[in-house]
Amino acid sequence: MNGPPPDTRIDLFEVDLPLARPLVTSRGSIGIRRLLLVRITTAEGVGWGEAAPLPGFSS
Repeated sequence: MNGPPPDTRIDLFEVDLPLARPLVTSRGSIGIRRLLLVRITTAEGVGWGEAAPLPGFSS
């Protein structure tokens, strides 16, 4: 793999999203979802992606 072109920019944004109602499980209550937004900018355009892991539910 060669890696991204030299003019590539990658930005990460951490977002705390309050839930309208807490998510309650046997492991506890979650009132805020933490999201990670990824923006990749190249000479050809901009692309967005996201990740929203749940602690204890995803590795």
